[in-house]
Amino acid sequence: TVTARHMAILKRSLELIIITAPSVLALLAPELPKFGIANIRRNMQTIEGDFESHINLLKTKLTSLLEPFFEKYIYNYF
Repeated sequence: TVTARHMAILKRSLELIIITAPSVLALLAPELPKFGIANIRRNMQTIEGDFESHINLLKTKLTSLLEPFFEKYIYNYF
């Protein structure tokens, strides 16, 4: 089963990939053929967009999973 912990780890992992991808591409760029760099950058933009949409979905799911917890324990203190 997929738990909130799994979703949180996946969300952070996707965020880490988005943050580190430009650095990895910069390290690999000198080794790549000139015609391949533009294609790779375009694909990286597509992947980043997909990852950002997945991150938003995970954030929404985590929020909906944790809402009952907040209603039960946290909101009682206010």
